[in-house]
Amino acid sequence: RIVKTVISSQPDGGIGSVNTNQTFTINVDVNNIGFERLDSVLVTLRALNNSLPAQQQRAIRAIDNGGTGTAVFTVTAPSTPTIGDDLEQFQAQIDAAFTPTTRAQVDAAFDSTAAVRVQTPALLQLQTALPNVANNQLTIGQTFTLRATVTNLGQAEFDNSGRVQLIPPYPLSLLRIPSTLKCRFCRAIKTTAHLPRPPIASPGLSLTSTSRRSPSLHWASARPPALPIAWFQPSRNSP
Repeated sequence: RIVKTVISSQPDGGIGSVNTNQTFTINVDVNNIGFERLDSVLVTLRALNNSLPAQQQRAIRAIDNGGTGTAVFTVTAPSTPTIGDDLEQFQAQIDAAFTPTTRAQVDAAFDSTAAVRVQTPALLQLQTALPNVANNQLTIGQTFTLRATVTNLGQAEFDNSGRVQLIPPYPLSLLRIPSTLKCRFCRAIKTTAHLPRPPIASPGLSLTSTSRRSPSLHWASARPPALPIAWFQPSRNSP
């Protein structure tokens, strides 16, 4: 009989979560509670909603008496997320089981269903904000604050392994920035920089990130040799 049907990434059971269009696997455990060895067991998994394929069959080879075999099914989630309390549901059944001498009796399943919630994958956006100064004009030696914000535009959660880093475009001797240039993702990430008098004049400085370009900052007699960049390394999202 079938004793457990689970999403393989969630072996303890319960409702799992997958991303749209994600390929995942479902394990169907079959226990041989008879007194003879089973030569083969045919198991079918049906997707009851929009996952594909709608139906597929797998064969489990020999299962000793008292032993357990597992049928592994590969499934692809639909392209649209589930809404509210809706779930993608799956039903497993044993089609046939054979001993060395005869066709075996199939007992009622103990746990033959599985369900997942389908969500859009995590989509991280990095935005930078300039200091609130008139005409984006800074004076020489002025201390200012830059803010980098990471926003998750998707539904899937992400862990805290991501990093945000501010990369100055010129030697740190020209721009004194605190040593904590890297920080974990959080709702708003700030760093404060102090600009001493640069050696040459320039019309201004532009700040960019990997996802959007900020307006230009201008201050008298300063020319960085390159653009400073705020960038992020995406964290692992779940699943």
